[in-house]
Amino acid sequence: MKNEKSDRTKNVQVEHDVSSSIGTAMYGVRCSLAPLLSSYKAIKGSHPIVRKPRLVPSRFTFSHVYCFYLMVIHLFPRYLYHFLRRPYCQDLPVMDYEFSLQSSKHPPAEPSDSHTPRKVGRRFTIKRHRRDRPADAFPEPPQKLDATRGIRAYYDAMLSLALDGYVELTGTKLALGSGQVVFLLFELARSLDEYLDQQLLAGTSPAMYEVLEVPEIQEQIVLFYRNLEPFGCAVPILKHMRQMFAAYYDSYAKAFLTAKKSLQFEETLEVAKMDTGIWCRIVMEVVCLFNGQQIDDEILNDFYLFGMIGKFADDIVDLVSDIEKGLPNLLYTLIRQHPEEYAHLELAIKSGERLTMAWCKKRCPLTYRDCFKQIEHSYQQIRSSKVRSLSLLMFAPPSHIICSLD
Repeated sequence: MKNEKSDRTKNVQVEHDVSSSIGTAMYGVRCSLAPLLSSYKAIKGSHPIVRKPRLVPSRFTFSHVYCFYLMVIHLFPRYLYHFLRRPYCQDLPVMDYEFSLQSSKHPPAEPSDSHTPRKVGRRFTIKRHRRDRPADAFPEPPQKLDATRGIRAYYDAMLSLALDGYVELTGTKLALGSGQVVFLLFELARSLDEYLDQQLLAGTSPAMYEVLEVPEIQEQIVLFYRNLEPFGCAVPILKHMRQMFAAYYDSYAKAFLTAKKSLQFEETLEVAKMDTGIWCRIVMEVVCLFNGQQIDDEILNDFYLFGMIGKFADDIVDLVSDIEKGLPNLLYTLIRQHPEEYAHLELAIKSGERLTMAWCKKRCPLTYRDCFKQIEHSYQQIRSSKVRSLSLLMFAPPSHIICSLD
């Protein structure tokens, strides 16, 4: 009997030890999984799509395989759609064409004519598609076959991915015409960049009103106004844009001239913040106003960060041309901090060697490390998965080809 009791006591003790060890192990598992589980809990009072920042931030790992996946799965279908349908009105109207039905000399186009083929030139016939705007708001301007249609379709595919990031962050649908607004804003930015680069490189800093009265820039502003006029939001949006331009113009011109003279990374980074980061944010602010939404700084910060990453990608492609023109370049200022790598760069330029990311990684490893450290700093703060994918696509081969042709 004593043996049976002792055996029974031992069994109870073993069961207790096993259960306690299992409980300890499960507690350890729960503790180890706690950071992962907590990352999926929504912030109280925030939009359900917005999640808590992960304890381990997203790392910027450039992989050719993953970029190829993004291009095939996410970018290529968008490219085909924008190449064939052109929903962002890529064929922009000529300036003397009147959008308003009241001032138009031509009768309004009937809805039944929206898909009828018509002649363009001598040989080509194209089919009109419904544009990304309210149907029959005004007659469609004449379309032209454009040799750069493929490049513009690529731009539109990238812009559509950025707008999807906006939808992901806000959880709201975009109004018709949002894509066209973004496209026209980037056309306006292109005109501003060309004029300001020319003036600031010459050492002159024109007044803001002189910049806005340049014929090429005026043409883009009028075109932008006429496209917004049917939606009834042209005046407040242009007023907001003018306020933003007035707030940053003098600082940008001063920072540009300083960076051009010093060739220091900190000064060049300040130029990039206003030239690309803040501009991308302003574009999405206009999208907010166009859709009748309030401007949310936390959401729009994703697009500022994307603009900074895009500036680094653009400066990698334009390294040689920016050096020749004397334009501030982020990568160039980083290379100058390492004399041995700077000597490799000068030798490569003299020999006409093609400068790619692979070349930079091999010949200028310290510069490559510093550059992608800056990129990763911005990438880690982006919350939208769409905007993160868009940031990676900026380093894919098609983006480098387009930038070199631009």
